[in-house]
Amino acid sequence: MIPETHRGLTFPPLHPALEKYRTDLQKVVRPAWLLKCSKTESVSRFQTHIGGHTPFAPVEDGWPVCNKCGKPMEFIWQVDFSDFQGVGVFADRGLFQLFYCWDCFAWPPHETFGYTCRWYPDFSVHQVQEVAQLDAPDQVAESKKGVGPFSVDKVPFLSVPGKYTLENPIPRSAQNEMVGKEGRLWSIYSFTKGSAIPVL
Repeated sequence: MIPETHRGLTFPPLHPALEKYRTDLQKVVRPAWLLKCSKTESVSRFQTHIGGHTPFAPVEDGWPVCNKCGKPMEFIWQVDFSDFQGVGVFADRGLFQLFYCWDCFAWPPHETFGYTCRWYPDFSVHQVQEVAQLDAPDQVAESKKGVGPFSVDKVPFLSVPGKYTLENPIPRSAQNEMVGKEGRLWSIYSFTKGSAIPVL
């Protein structure tokens, strides 16, 4: 079911080689969000944002450290799920965060070191204002590897399934077919606008 926020949106344009699958793809389209970043001077640690050194960081939880090198990790991003209420996401509230160690440069999910995810299921921006917060450790705050901060605008779009997911109606055998000199069909599909399984 397409929520109110996504009604009126048009189905993503398709490469001519994918047009014969349009009807089947329209049946599995899902609401998704593009998190569009804009550079900003400062951002609240209690809102959805990317980068910078001011995440929601309760003192009682400590700052995440790499489980390989032991150094403090860089804050990457956080998403407040209350921003997406009523859109069929898995939670109507909660804060999800990602921290990463640029020194160890892990490749998740194949490698299980060098990154940490935190989930605060009861997070509410109105209830956490008085929670004591940590500042980023000095070596993180001074790192030139970090980016941001970026504020985030949430742009609704319609998404079709990723190329190798069970929901994708294009047969596996067809995905390996060559399309002229442009490459294999799966590659063309991968670069089709709106062709990723929605994360949110």
